[in-house]
Parts: sequence; structure tokens; C-alpha cells
Amino acid sequence: MSKTGIYLLFQANRAYISSYLCEQRQDSASDCQGKCYLKKELKKETKREQQLPGKKLPATDLILMVANSEVETIGVVALGNDVNFGYTIRSYPTVARTIFQPPQLLT
Repeated sequence: MSKTGIYLLFQANRAYISSYLCEQRQDSASDCQGKCYLKKELKKETKREQQLPGKKLPATDLILMVANSEVETIGVVALGNDVNFGYTIRSYPTVARTIFQPPQLLT
């Protein structure tokens, strides 16, 4: 699993990790909130990557962002490389989009 995947899983399960897996969960003055677990998992991944340097593929982790519901802007970031670009996809109208629209200001 890539470092991006580990980070995304950490963010998705942060409440569980901070309650049950955090090493400092018993300390009420600590503001760790599971960051110790994240560091440990990232360290494991770094060691695993170093053990297989010849079999490592180039990093192609994708990060997708949606600008709004009608026009989607997708940003692609390839970790480990200097690749960062975006492009726009025009989505076609559906019945739901023609019925459910946000309120508009009258001028």
C-alpha cells in the first residue's frame, strides 16, 4: 500500500484509531489523536519500500478533487515525480440536475 493510501485510511478511521490504537490515548493532556499510529505505519511502509528497491514501480497515486457538481476539475498528482496538472470534464445534464438546483439570486 502506498503512503497516500495509508494517510487516507488514517483520515477515514481517525476516530477509531485515536480511541483504540493510539499509544497516548490514556493521557488526557496529549493531543496526539492517533498521529503516533500514523507515524508508525508510515515508518513500516518506508522500510517495506527500502527492502524492495528493484521491484518498486514509479509512483502514480491520484488525488481527485471536484470543483462543483456541473463542471468537475480533476487534479492529478504523481507522488515522487514533478507531475501536477488538472483538466476539466463537462458533465451532461440529467433529470435530477434540471429539477434540483440551488436557489439563484434575482437581480
